[in-house]
Amino acid sequence: MRITCPSCGGKVKLPPYQAGQRCGCPRCGAEIVVPGTSSSGPLESDRPVAEPPSPKPKQPDRPDDALAVGTPRATAAGNASVAAQAPAAEASPRATAKRTVVSYEDVYGISCQVCQTRLHVRPHQAGTSIKCPDCFSQVPVPPPPKRKQLPRAARSAALDDPSAGGPTGVQTETQKLLEKARAELERAEAQEREESPDRFTEGLFDFLIDVRSAVWLAVLACWFSVAMWLTRWAMSFQIREEEQASLSQTLSLIVGLFAVGCLLSFLVAIAAWGWALVRDTSEGLRKIARWPGVNVLAWDRDLRYVFAAGIVAGFPGAMVGILLGWIAIKGLILYTAAATLAALFPLVLLSMRQADSVQVPFSEGAWGSIAEHPAPWNLTYLMTIVLVILGLFGTVTAIQHGGLLGLAGALLMAFCMAMYFRTVGRLFGHLDDQSVEPRRAS
Repeated sequence: MRITCPSCGGKVKLPPYQAGQRCGCPRCGAEIVVPGTSSSGPLESDRPVAEPPSPKPKQPDRPDDALAVGTPRATAAGNASVAAQAPAAEASPRATAKRTVVSYEDVYGISCQVCQTRLHVRPHQAGTSIKCPDCFSQVPVPPPPKRKQLPRAARSAALDDPSAGGPTGVQTETQKLLEKARAELERAEAQEREESPDRFTEGLFDFLIDVRSAVWLAVLACWFSVAMWLTRWAMSFQIREEEQASLSQTLSLIVGLFAVGCLLSFLVAIAAWGWALVRDTSEGLRKIARWPGVNVLAWDRDLRYVFAAGIVAGFPGAMVGILLGWIAIKGLILYTAAATLAALFPLVLLSMRQADSVQVPFSEGAWGSIAEHPAPWNLTYLMTIVLVILGLFGTVTAIQHGGLLGLAGALLMAFCMAMYFRTVGRLFGHLDDQSVEPRRAS
């Protein structure tokens, strides 16, 4: 029987036993449902087949005998083989084409001879010409330039030596500038951290955790309380009987001498204790490792700098207090002496240590450090103001009162003095880190 393909309009000749089955058009490959039923029933080929409204152009005719050859299985297998060969034929050029991987090293630059535009080409374009995107002129592509290579021995040496120019170790000018800028930035950040208030006050109270520090604070407070109690007793010692006036004066003198001796020994202990705080703090220690011992003769000989600096720093304030007393403004000598002592003591001690002499109370290097490094000096004087106010309050309380109240005032005074020496030591440590070297004890 003959049927018409609804896609291409071609005539297909099929045996009767294929009625009701599906097959492929041998011309266009479209799927065709064969009309009719099985061989025992009527065939739909007897019915008229409607032609498609707009059939496609017919392909060149093939012999009908070739189309009808084979069984239904063979026809289906042929159609499947045709369908499988079509994509394989399309994919074969892709599968056989070689992929060319071009790296950045294979690209080289040329210049347009008309407008001097810089163009980039690949080696396989050598010998051809390309169009300039700016002036649209044809630019011939020359062969790629030959790369110069070092000899094998020089190349291996360059790879091993970072400064020889090898690709793994050479530092270009840009890299050197970046390294220099990074180093300057790190130095600026380090200096900013060193001069920050947090860095200055970090661990400032750690020495109080030590048991020896607490013992020293308690001993100095009791020492000062005893000296003030003896002073008050010597000043208030009186005997009413006139015949015993000489005895009262003698007892008052003896008690006064004991009070003076106790006060002087207290100052010596304060100097030894303060120098230990300044020395160990300037060396970066958070806890004091070299407290003065019981043997006075074994104390550090550098105590002379503390005594000399204290006398030089407190003398101007004491003179101001005496002059104010002469003009009927009395009772200010303690405050004026304490003010100049706290203000000038770090500068004088730094000068004496740099010059290694008590005869040089003011050195050019110490004065210059104030202008060169104002941040640690400002922090030192800011903390000094607070400590002086609290210390004077504790001192006046210890002088005017006895008992537990006087002992509490003496303890506050000793604590403020310890913090003051600790602050001076932190100042010396910062100046030492910034190349202002206060001389240290060995």
